[in-house]
Amino acid sequence: MRHKGWIVLAACLAAVALVYGLLQPVFVFQALANAGQAGDRDRLAAMVDFPAVREDLKDQLSARIDAALSKDRSPFGALGALLGPSVVDQVVDAAVTPEGVAAIVRSGRAPLSELSARKTALPPPPETAPPPPAAASLAPAKARTRFAYTGLNSFKATSVSKDGAELGWVLERRGLNWKLARIELPPA
Repeated sequence: MRHKGWIVLAACLAAVALVYGLLQPVFVFQALANAGQAGDRDRLAAMVDFPAVREDLKDQLSARIDAALSKDRSPFGALGALLGPSVVDQVVDAAVTPEGVAAIVRSGRAPLSELSARKTALPPPPETAPPPPAAASLAPAKARTRFAYTGLNSFKATSVSKDGAELGWVLERRGLNWKLARIELPPA
């Protein structure tokens, strides 16, 4: 009889560990959202892989600018194609910091995420860019968020702001922890 009690206890502990392991990225995303809302720089620094997020955002934004400017055959389009990568690098480097990620969490918008093939004008340089609108605040309790595993070590949270803008937050497993490794922009 004592032996069966230990087996039941071990099975219960294994089930609890499995459920916690499956829900851990949701908890990390909630902690990330809370740290962003609070502007907690140290907690954000611990939960974000800044080099990976910067590089991925640069790639996404450069592709958008290339697509937008490939249709513009004017001299301004050529100038935009020349200056676009340096503007993207500056904007992303300035935005993907603990304070910048906190602002992205609060606004629900990434830098230059509104750029599409229909909008070919380049944004102002980062030092003159207007702050994100406070009305599109992403409050963890009020934001609609969908969660899905995209692989064994990859998890995506898609937050939808009140105005319907989507932003994907891709967490990747790093050892026993999860870190934000990518911010997916909405479709152009």
